[in-house]
Amino acid sequence: MRSNGQCVMCGQDKKITAHGLCTACYHRQRRRKGTDRVKGAKAAGLVLQVDFQPMSGLFEDLKQRADAELRDVSSQVLWELSKNFERRA
Repeated sequence: MRSNGQCVMCGQDKKITAHGLCTACYHRQRRRKGTDRVKGAKAAGLVLQVDFQPMSGLFEDLKQRADAELRDVSSQVLWELSKNFERRA
């Protein structure tokens, strides 16, 4: 949920996206850090291609969740998988 406030990085009064940061600073910090899971998967040579055509509703749900969490769809799929495996362990 976004609220108005002062960004802890730039100090401007803007809509706060997450972690006390405005949208621009949040994305800037996210790009600096990168997405470790995706980089790790590429480094391991893991490539997975998924055909969502038979379950287009599932893909739309993943896109909405990814947008809400400010992730790309690939990162959202990895996050959902890891969350599911943690529950089973």
